[in-house]
Parts: sequence; structure tokens; C-alpha cells
Amino acid sequence: MRSLLQKHEIWVFFALIIVANTVFIFAIHEGHLPFKLYNTGRFLLLGAVLVAVVALSRGFGGVTSLLAPLTRWRVSPAWYLFAALWAVSLCSVFVIVHAAVTGSWPEAFAPGLETMLQPSVFRTVLIGALIGEIVWVSYAFARLAPQLGTIVTALVVGTVWTGWWVPIAIMNVGVIPDLPLVALWINMIGIALVCGIVYGHTRSGLLVLLLQFGVNSSIVVFPVSPSTGGISVYWAFSIAYLAAALLLLMLWPPRPTPAFGEKH
Repeated sequence: MRSLLQKHEIWVFFALIIVANTVFIFAIHEGHLPFKLYNTGRFLLLGAVLVAVVALSRGFGGVTSLLAPLTRWRVSPAWYLFAALWAVSLCSVFVIVHAAVTGSWPEAFAPGLETMLQPSVFRTVLIGALIGEIVWVSYAFARLAPQLGTIVTALVVGTVWTGWWVPIAIMNVGVIPDLPLVALWINMIGIALVCGIVYGHTRSGLLVLLLQFGVNSSIVVFPVSPSTGGISVYWAFSIAYLAAALLLLMLWPPRPTPAFGEKH
């Protein structure tokens, strides 16, 4: 049984996280669980399912391998700068170009920044970035990329990542209401691709954590989400993000990613 789980481990995990999150969000939507569990609960559930699957499949050593990339910090300072500024720069350029094309400038960014600086929101964004790095990059990307390559792996991870969001979007439970699923899918593929590029170059989960924190916080601060910029703006931003990710891949294709559990 264990050998069978090891063979199909990642696909079992992908199926379980979608089912588990669907049940969790449904329970919140129907009032069986308090809404206050939503913010961090969905991420803690995501991490718990991964730990359980890897522990059953590979034992304690497999679980510790999930955290190993977070200890890799000796990389070029230029990568830290890139990870910190990527999302902010992209959002800034997008907002300026969109405003120039449409002639409609967004309102002040102060409300979004004020929201981001709220302790509960800041904590949720940080926890989401941390567990998201472990699940989607240090585990999923590292496990699939050696066989599938960067682009196909980004497509697979982005699709499953979207599947994890589907019950949130359909039941409209969450901090970003009215998410269009196809635009979300495009956005998730772009996000997965940039994470894979950074990880492929640096093998550093710490850098991916910084990158993801920047992405998540920028979406809160800048008017690019459906709730702050509108559905059409989110569509345009999702496409722009994916296009920027593909351009980044052309300019800096990553070296092959080591298989999950190998030394980085």
C-alpha cells in the first residue's frame, strides 16, 4: 500500500486538497463552521493534508524535506531584490498603462495599503505565502518539473491551484469576492510559472516565500482584483501577469529542478 501511495503520491495529494477544501468551504458557507476560520484555516488545512500524505508515503524524512528549501538563503542579493519588487513593479506598470489606455486613473492606494497593514490581513497573507511556497513550489513544482519541464509543470500546478480556489469562488466565500474562474486560472498559471523560475534558479524556498508575499500583498494594495478594480481589470491583469511570466521564462530559463527529496 505504501509503495502504491509513493508512486501516485502527488496526484493523491492534489485530489485530497481539492476535496478537503471543498468540504471546509461548504461547512463555512452553510454555517457549520464559523467564518473566522476561513482566513488561516484553509491554509492550515492545505498544509496539514500535505504533511499527512507525505508522512504516510515517505515518513518523517519526507516531511522534513518539505522545509529544507526554506533554509537556503545564501543566494545573490539580486534575487532578493527581484523577489521583493517583482509584483510591486508589475502592478505599478499595469495600473499606469491601464490608466493611460482607458483615461481612468484609480483612486488613492491608501485604503488598500491600510487594509494590508491590518494585523489580521498581514498575518493571513504571510501564512498563505509560507504554506503556499511549501505546497505549490517546494513540493509540487519540485516533484513534477524534472519530468514535465517548467511550462507544463506551471500549467499543472496552476490548474490544481485554481481547483483549490474553485469552491471559494463558486460559493463566494472569501476576501476576494466574484472571482472569474478562467481569469483566475490564467493568473494562477502565471504565478506558478514565476515561482518555478525563481525556484529553478535559486532552489530557495525563502525567496519564493518573499516573492509570494509580494504577490499576495500587491493584489490587496493595488486595484487589480475584482473587488477593487472590477472584473475586466482583473481579466486584463491576469493576462498581463501570464505574459510577463512567459517573457521572464524566455529571458531567464531556469536550470533543471532537482526531484523532491534530493539535496538542493
